Amino acid sequence: MAMSDLVVLETKPDNGLHDITQQPFTPKANRGRFTMGSIATTEVCDLSCVFCHFNGPKAPKKSKQLEPHLVRKALQELPKGSQVYFAATGELFMDEHAVEHLQAAVQLGLDPLVLSHGQHFTPELLDKLLSIGVRHFRMSCDAIEPKAYAKIRRGGELQRILDAAEFLRNRKPSFPEITVEINCTLLSNSFPKQDEMIEFWRGRVDAVNFNAEYFDTFRYRNTFFIPRARVDCHLQTYVLPSGKITPCCAVMVHAHDHDVSWLPDIRTHSLQEAHDELCEMYENPSSELSALCRQCDWWIMWAKKGDMTPYLRSVRLNDSLDIWDKRSRAVQQSVRGRMLNSFRALPGKLHAYMLRTVRGRS
Repeated sequence: MAMSDLVVLETKPDNGLHDITQQPFTPKANRGRFTMGSIATTEVCDLSCVFCHFNGPKAPKKSKQLEPHLVRKALQELPKGSQVYFAATGELFMDEHAVEHLQAAVQLGLDPLVLSHGQHFTPELLDKLLSIGVRHFRMSCDAIEPKAYAKIRRGGELQRILDAAEFLRNRKPSFPEITVEINCTLLSNSFPKQDEMIEFWRGRVDAVNFNAEYFDTFRYRNTFFIPRARVDCHLQTYVLPSGKITPCCAVMVHAHDHDVSWLPDIRTHSLQEAHDELCEMYENPSSELSALCRQCDWWIMWAKKGDMTPYLRSVRLNDSLDIWDKRSRAVQQSVRGRMLNSFRALPGKLHAYMLRTVRGRS
């Protein structure tokens, strides 16, 4: 039983997707320079979300926390100017060193993005984060009705997210680089409400990221479409609170309650060494990683169809308005051009008068 079944959502697995996963496939790793997935510093969370594999109602709760010097070791390997995701398997701000980690990232010339449930985002904390240079915030929120939100994110309040979003929006004149996004896991009863949720968040945040729901670690449901064929995963480096380095989110979930002593560790490996080792495992059919990959549906994160994957639909609220504005201006210019051309057939004085009128309006 998946955690979301506890709220009687009647979700069904995408069996067609898993059928594709089980077809013969020869993996080819993305060797070369590593790319960073995220740094998860703590397993501890003060909410108990119904679908959470780490801290949900039936999840085995753990309390590992990554030591600050190991966080800094990982950060020092990233190129200056790159974005680094702080996305704990628990809640980042349950780590007493969270602000210290973010400040270290900024001091190293990195651009941190914070993924949080948003319940700790008081004006005082947000001002502190802005003052040290944090500009990018993502809050997890799966419903737009307070009762529905509380039923899913147990222990949380929707209003706290709304207050945080409003506070950050009001601070944009002073910090125009601020971005605020919502991450929303879609359940069977919320999947049809995407347009409603988009309009709810319009004017409050910069984007809404809808994602399918995983269950039983490796399976998916409520996907956006079923690809025709499997594709390779793009292996990244994810540093866990245990210090282990995984190539993907799926193995991060698996690592919570399984022996993963075979994974590289930030204590003994550089991120590049870890990536190289994980690429070898990915292509080796007899490796522990390969055994997991053969049953794993998470490859859908890389099966693109336009700007969407079966896993993710990202709606940039500002961009959608900008596109409309551009189209509107293009239409106006086209109409104006046709009007100017039509005036050529008019008598001289009237022609000049109409040209002055239209150009004056433009």
